[in-house]
Amino acid sequence: MNRSRIYKLYDLVEDIKKVDGLIRMHLLNEPADIVADQYKARKTKLIGSLIDELASPDFQSPESFNIIRKVLEKYCPEIYVAGFSEVNPELKNLEEAL
Repeated sequence: MNRSRIYKLYDLVEDIKKVDGLIRMHLLNEPADIVADQYKARKTKLIGSLIDELASPDFQSPESFNIIRKVLEKYCPEIYVAGFSEVNPELKNLEEAL
């Protein structure tokens, strides 16, 4: 496993933490803040990049899937509360198949 890819994962995690903090800060000041929405989009993109890396053949393992689960639980709790179908109606059938 390439050390530079491991460091990239650490960088992604740090970036996610920073953006999540910025989102919380903006939502405390103004709940309907456009800047917070932009940060949410950035966080979603960063999380997607982290998941893509962890699911790649170099890292793919039960441990990497567990990390993905933890990332989703911590930084995307709304999908566990609302369910996938409410976040993205097209995924309703897939959710029901699970």
